[in-house]
Amino acid sequence: MRAWADEDCSRGVRVDRTAAGYRCLLVRPGLEPGSNESSDLMRLFGADRRYATLCRVQGCFRARLTPKPWRIGLERAGLRYEPYFDGEPGLQRWIHEYRLVSEGYAVCRLVDEFGATDAASDDDASLIELHDAATRVDEDLPLA
Repeated sequence: MRAWADEDCSRGVRVDRTAAGYRCLLVRPGLEPGSNESSDLMRLFGADRRYATLCRVQGCFRARLTPKPWRIGLERAGLRYEPYFDGEPGLQRWIHEYRLVSEGYAVCRLVDEFGATDAASDDDASLIELHDAATRVDEDLPLA
């Protein structure tokens, strides 16, 4: 990762620890989710194949911002979410419990940064700030 960032002074990499491994956030002008360069980088970094496929098919990079329910001791909601289920009492109870329990967990923790992470565009900087706040990257909480 460091070598990739060092090859080009416009590149940067943030590495976060997650409950199941690592998350790399690349700061790179013009990197598109479905591009050959993006696919090559995901292979180089050992990205999960399902993740790489979702990024390519949906045309966006993805990052989970909240804990997976089973990692915080909850069952899945058990209902397929549809807008008309919003009033479903079972779903509402599950969402309430999930929000309460997930408050005690962070999704990832910053490990290191390489290259030009401080040269992120304003939009990228805003996304990184949103990511860090939502995942609670700076809080001393167990990872889930």
